Amino acid sequence: MDATIQAEYWKTGSQYDLDTAQDLFEKGRYPYALFFCHLAVEKALKALWVMTRKEHPPRSHNLLVLAENIPVQIDDAVLDLLAELNAFNLEARYPDLARSLYKKAQPEYTLDFINRTQGVMEWLLQRLSVSFNDT
Repeated sequence: MDATIQAEYWKTGSQYDLDTAQDLFEKGRYPYALFFCHLAVEKALKALWVMTRKEHPPRSHNLLVLAENIPVQIDDAVLDLLAELNAFNLEARYPDLARSLYKKAQPEYTLDFINRTQGVMEWLLQRLSVSFNDT
C-alpha cells in the first residue's frame, strides 16, 4: 500500500464532502448537510490514519474510534465535537432516529456545525501535512 496515495484519496473525499455539506446547507437540506459533515471528518481521520499508521483504516464510521487509534494528540474540545458528529451519522441513516435530527437541524444549528467541522478539518489536515512531510 502506498500510504501517500491512499491518504490523498481520503483527503480529497473529505474536502468534497465538506463542500457537499455547504451545498446542501444552501439548498436547505440541513439534516443531510450535518450527515456530510460527519463524512468529511471521517475521511480526514482516515487520511490521517493511513499516514500515521501506514495501514488501511478500519471500516468504521465511529469518529471517536478512529481518533483514539491514531498517534496524534487530540484536544478534548475536538473529541467532544467528534462525539456530536457521530450522532449525525446514525440519525441520518435510521428513520426512527431521523425525527430528532430533523427537529434540531435548523439553519443556525446546522451552520454552526458546518463552521465547527471546517475548523476541525483544518486542524486535522494540518496534522496530515506534517505526516506527509515526514515521509
